Amino acid sequence: MKISDLNRKITFQNKAVEIDEIGNHKAIWSDYLTTNSYISYQGKGEEVFLGMEIDKSDISFTVRFQKRLIDINTSEFRIIFDDEIYNIISIDFMNYKNRFIKFRCKKVLR
Repeated sequence: MKISDLNRKITFQNKAVEIDEIGNHKAIWSDYLTTNSYISYQGKGEEVFLGMEIDKSDISFTVRFQKRLIDINTSEFRIIFDDEIYNIISIDFMNYKNRFIKFRCKKVLR
């Protein structure tokens, strides 16, 4: 992959849990890292379920290896791209060559 292919900005967000005065837990998302990525779409596109259109497509974000990305996991991080939220499904370190990392994601329905 050429570096020029990494032409789209994405932002990784980190989740912190905040507890209010009566003990309710609330997830607070804060920006962790903004970087360039290569984007590839996979999956089936849209599907109709009970009369509603549901986006069933998967998207993969490939980024250059960075030390801050080593600690990212699927439960405490998500990706923001074009003002849309994507949950991380899996992380591929691409043979651990420390060159690229691929994040397979699913769009969050609002």
